[in-house]
Amino acid sequence: MDSDKKIQTAIVTITILTPVILGALYIGDMAGRLKTLEADRDYSAIKKERKKLFIQTDKKFEETKTKANEAIKLLKVEISLSKTELETYKNEKNILIEEFKSDIKQHTKDAKHKLNTILIQLHLKEKRLASLNKEIWKKKQVLKPINDALKIVNITKKPIVSVNQPHENIKKEISTIDKKYVIRIGVFSRNPGASRLQKDLVEAQFPAQIKQISNLYKVEVGPFHTKLEAENELKNIQIKFPDGVNAKEAYVLYKQ
Repeated sequence: MDSDKKIQTAIVTITILTPVILGALYIGDMAGRLKTLEADRDYSAIKKERKKLFIQTDKKFEETKTKANEAIKLLKVEISLSKTELETYKNEKNILIEEFKSDIKQHTKDAKHKLNTILIQLHLKEKRLASLNKEIWKKKQVLKPINDALKIVNITKKPIVSVNQPHENIKKEISTIDKKYVIRIGVFSRNPGASRLQKDLVEAQFPAQIKQISNLYKVEVGPFHTKLEAENELKNIQIKFPDGVNAKEAYVLYKQ
């Protein structure tokens, strides 16, 4: 924009100065002619020539002045139009910038809203899943005594020995009811390791306890009335602790 103004100013300056320079050259030429006339001592001719020169000079000056005024008017108009165009461009630019900022804010707001909605839904689903797992565990705990009782009933459904059976057979039949099964999870030489394993099992709702024999600490889950019940519980432990070394090496043990 500044370079355009400089060019236009230069054009006006040239337009104004060109007639003046030409007039000066013309006057110089006339001065030479006057000198020639003065040399001839023709004063009347000098006066006429001088008057003619002044008239021509005034005419040239008026023409130059008129052209300069017209050029200045045109330049003012162009400058005014340029200013208007510049202001229009600035306004349009500001409008576009504001619209762009508004779009960015709206998109950011929508994205945050969607993200918050997804997080809330995930939280609700996790909460619901935890509630379902808790309900399932409670139902298992309610059903566990019933299942145990049914298994005891199934064991006791064996034919009752007659009075004529020897006393040793009666003791053997009764002893089958008292059989207990446990799940041996691990054996430790120090108590801290056994305590940590027991804590993990108890937090996972498995009835674990530590049995100390001599200098060994044995972590066991149970007892159970039947081997099938113990094996099913062992599967649950292995599912709960898929990467646990102790869970992989655990086994069902029959204890008198």
